[in-house]
Amino acid sequence: MTISDNLRVETIFVSPGEQGHGVGSELMAQAKFGRMQLEARILEENLRGRYFLQQHGFSEAERQFNTAANQDEILMNCRVA
Repeated sequence: MTISDNLRVETIFVSPGEQGHGVGSELMAQAKFGRMQLEARILEENLRGRYFLQQHGFSEAERQFNTAANQDEILMNCRVA
């Protein structure tokens, strides 16, 4: 997991064999520890990633069109404390 600016979740990588076993949830719990909020940007078509973020308290804040990906990019926020 990579977090920039002390609040932006940039990447979460869990090997395919470990997915669905709570590894990503544990990484997210560690990311939330000691922070007031987190944010993440995710492409609209990444339904699995969006669902994961929603399960961990993230909600959509805004959308912007990403011309490189030819789809909306969604800013999601999570208030931790």
